Amino acid sequence: MNTSFDQKVFENELRLLFEKTQSDIKDRVYEAAVYSLFSGGKRLRPRLLQMAYQLFADTDADRCRPFQCAIEMIHSYSLIHDDLPAMDNDELRRGKP
Repeated sequence: MNTSFDQKVFENELRLLFEKTQSDIKDRVYEAAVYSLFSGGKRLRPRLLQMAYQLFADTDADRCRPFQCAIEMIHSYSLIHDDLPAMDNDELRRGKP
């Protein structure tokens, strides 16, 4: 029975496993983000932001588009966070899993 511990071998295996896992996590997170962001909704927050921008700025409203996207992403995150088991543990959002 070999009881020696080769730290270099371990570090190498750990690094390989982490890189593989990191790649899988990125793909899953991306898929979850796409599912969450594009599963419907009225997009009220971006509309309100554009209306506020047009009230106070005399330039093209397309300039606020990155901020509209950001506010929608933050809202989507807040919905996902709210549904976590530590919060209200919902399994459905708008009737979808």
